[in-house]
Amino acid sequence: MNLQKQALRMAGATAIATAGYHAFEGDRTLRAIKMSEDDMSYVTSTFQLGTMGWLAGGVLLIGAASMADQKARNWIVGVTAALYGLPAVGTFTLTGGRPSIGGTLLAIATGLALFGRKVSNA
Repeated sequence: MNLQKQALRMAGATAIATAGYHAFEGDRTLRAIKMSEDDMSYVTSTFQLGTMGWLAGGVLLIGAASMADQKARNWIVGVTAALYGLPAVGTFTLTGGRPSIGGTLLAIATGLALFGRKVSNA
């Protein structure tokens, strides 16, 4: 197995772990906020949309490591790099330049995915 395929699989696993962390910490944080039950339901479901996107992207990255079609792999990597990279930069900006666990994990997943983009036929 070559290094690029391994990087794509590690990017997918990192993204899935980040989604789990996001779901757990987000739910815990939102429960601490006092709001009506209707508002809580709406905010929680909206917040978890990011979790589902990161989870789905992670599964796609793991699958992309075995794909024969380079164009499809590039699309998966490009979309997931944007899906993970934008929140990583946003988190870094919102924390005033201090790294956070979630932002760092998303940046790592982005870097690994971009590194694994080109998979040779070895």
